[in-house]
Formats: sequence, C-alpha cells, structure tokens
Amino acid sequence: MLSPFFSDRALRAIEGKQPLDQLDLLREYVEQAERDKQAGYGPPEDDINIVRRRFIRIASEIYRGRAS
Repeated sequence: MLSPFFSDRALRAIEGKQPLDQLDLLREYVEQAERDKQAGYGPPEDDINIVRRRFIRIASEIYRGRAS
C-alpha cells in the first residue's frame, strides 16, 4: 500500500510556504505525476486532480489579491 496518498504528500509539502512557492511545488508534483503516469505507474487521476484544483484555487487567490 502506498502511503501517504499523492495528494496528501503534495498538500503537506506546501504548508507554511508563500503562495508563489506553493504554486511552484504543486506544479512540480503534478508534472512528476504526469510523467509517472505516462511511464505506466503513478497516482490515480483523481488524486492528481485534487492537487490541480488546489493549484487553481491558490492562483485565483493570488490573482484576486493583485487585481484589488
């Protein structure tokens, strides 16, 4: 059994980091997961999508903050 799940590891890795650093880390996690999937292994797509949704949420918060 893989432990912890991909999304749990990715989300824990960004705790306490600045938003732009969080985006960089999440992007790296997703890119690696996509390479792993193409190689025939890697986390489930739903798990990758959890991280993608967090990326989008953080990016939206940054954009809203700068647009104000």
